[in-house]
Amino acid sequence: MLVGLLVYLAGARLLPDETPRTPNGISKSRLAAPGDRRKVVGLLCVWPFIALFWATQAQIWNVYSVWVRDHVDLEVGRLTVPIPWFQSLDGLTGVVFVPLVLAIWRWQSARGFEPDPLGKIATGCLIFGASVVLLASGPLFGRPHGLAPIPLPVAFHLSSAIGYLYAAPVSMALFASRAPAAWRGTLIGINALAISTGSLISGRMGGLYETLPAPRFWLLVAGICIAAGLALLAVAPRIRRLLGPETD
Repeated sequence: MLVGLLVYLAGARLLPDETPRTPNGISKSRLAAPGDRRKVVGLLCVWPFIALFWATQAQIWNVYSVWVRDHVDLEVGRLTVPIPWFQSLDGLTGVVFVPLVLAIWRWQSARGFEPDPLGKIATGCLIFGASVVLLASGPLFGRPHGLAPIPLPVAFHLSSAIGYLYAAPVSMALFASRAPAAWRGTLIGINALAISTGSLISGRMGGLYETLPAPRFWLLVAGICIAAGLALLAVAPRIRRLLGPETD
């Protein structure tokens, strides 16, 4: 931060002059255009669904590691697979699957049925929620000693990564592209606040893991994300009217 401040001070003389202001001191560039308020309201209506997505996603860094420790057979020959290896798949698959997801969207666009950002976010919630159901199905794949095989959490990471790519970066792009210029920075920050809010919800939900059987806990977590996706699909037409055409 200190280096950034020094760079800014050194180059401040190269910055353009301040935007002219009206007599009341408000920057002309920040005067609200017609429809700006509707866009702000529309984006704020999307925010709760994004927060619920993050409440589900954050369990990967919360209860998930405890579940892997207690319910997955980590032995592969003489090797005991470290639990952080599974969580590292979360970041790796998110990068590896970017070309795949982009190819899907290009294929859909060429045929005229690529979902808009709201549709993608809702789809991401549904895919991620369905992926969490895999964790709830652990006992179905349990070996004689009741532990799920390693391919089960691996399959979870492979499928949940696609849900993540449909929801997280698209929501950020939606707020950045559709927010009025005067509100863009604020609304991007509000979108990021969904991560913090989701993490807080996730932490409170994690306490239920001590009282619920693991399959029931994961079904509850999955249900929240799936319900968010379905609800967003239901209200998406109204939110689209608030946001207006994408070319605005």
